[in-house]
Amino acid sequence: PHHQEAIDSSHEILKVATDPEVRSIAEAIIAAQDTEVAQMREWYSNWFDKPYADDGLYSPMMQPIDGLPAEDAEDMYVSDMIGHHEHAVLMAQDLLSFSNRTELIKLSQDVVRTQTEEINSLKQMLAVKYGKTAPELDHSNH
Repeated sequence: PHHQEAIDSSHEILKVATDPEVRSIAEAIIAAQDTEVAQMREWYSNWFDKPYADDGLYSPMMQPIDGLPAEDAEDMYVSDMIGHHEHAVLMAQDLLSFSNRTELIKLSQDVVRTQTEEINSLKQMLAVKYGKTAPELDHSNH
């Protein structure tokens, strides 16, 4: 559900975003995380002999951008995605502390590496384009 939220939010921002850099990040998130979601669903099915079904317990982290002007929507998306990625990194680091599945270890390492790079890019974009600093990481959802 966490990855799917990033994908869904990225599709939403692409409907309104005019900034090429925001569009590029959203497209990269969709490409990477679509692949990862498909892989995780396959693992789940193979490991537990049933298809994955969302239990509905996930609490969304991204704010809706419906009806916002493009620049406001881009600002909100960039800001929210920083926190979203920071939580993904925390979850991946947690998983690395106990998982013995090589597939999950590799995925977690990839998430930590790629999403940390994206966090840095998003923070720079937030500062340069929107004159803001990212809020402190809120651990309440973790």
